[in-house]
Amino acid sequence: MSTLIITLPREITGRAGARHLVPNRGEQDIVLDASATTRVAPAAADSLVQALLRAAPQRVIVVNAAAGIGRTLRLVHRSRATPERSFLMTFRDVPAEALLRSV
Repeated sequence: MSTLIITLPREITGRAGARHLVPNRGEQDIVLDASATTRVAPAAADSLVQALLRAAPQRVIVVNAAAGIGRTLRLVHRSRATPERSFLMTFRDVPAEALLRSV
């Protein structure tokens, strides 16, 4: 099982930037580290979720996301996912040391 860890930038405001965060490689699991992220524009969140749907992982784990960012990603995921194209999205709070050990 392969896992890809992506560290999200401080601000995700543009659609193109959000789209290029996720490589189209067909990983089993994708971990999004949102520790430093303070702002996500709704349009950028939409592009990020669409890129995740194209990559077709089984699970996406969002770690250390602020409440507002988590709500935005959940809402966009619910509106964009279909039974044919979906993934399990979970949110966790993980200490930075644990993330460093996993890399």
